[in-house]
Amino acid sequence: MGNSIGINKTSPEFTIENDEELWVGGHLKEDDSPPNDNDSLGDRHEKTRHDNIRNGQQTVRFFEGGQEADATFKVTVL
Repeated sequence: MGNSIGINKTSPEFTIENDEELWVGGHLKEDDSPPNDNDSLGDRHEKTRHDNIRNGQQTVRFFEGGQEADATFKVTVL
């Protein structure tokens, strides 16, 4: 409990125990070329208790300063 996994185009497998939650999300930022400033869309996470985790997609919306982006995660329950 309390661990986070950085995911970059991979499909990690991990176990979530009865008293734990699945947190799906992360930190999203835009990397602009100089002289433009990089924009941070912040840290966002959606939490799901163990008993409520289902197969399918989970979407986390990132937003900041009028910009929005959705990150979609596929969750597979074995």
